[in-house]
Amino acid sequence: MIQCESFNLNTGKLTDQFCMVAKKVDALEERFEGEMSQIKATMEDRLSFLEGKVSSMEDSFRSSSDDEEDLRKSNSNDDIGGKGASGKNYEF
Repeated sequence: MIQCESFNLNTGKLTDQFCMVAKKVDALEERFEGEMSQIKATMEDRLSFLEGKVSSMEDSFRSSSDDEEDLRKSNSNDDIGGKGASGKNYEF
């Protein structure tokens, strides 16, 4: 906060215009800081939301990949045991 105890260097007197301008600058600065805090909080919330979505998608992809891997292993085990895709036993 600017104190209105400043003096004009040329006249040695307090300038009312300077005090008015300084008060307006202070008010604008406080308003700007408040708005920036709101913007920062909003962006942090949105980023957190997006991080949650990405994490959820990663889990979903990982689960799908694991399911696909299990299916491949299951199919390959059937083939190794002498069974075809139909599940019938074949004699060799």
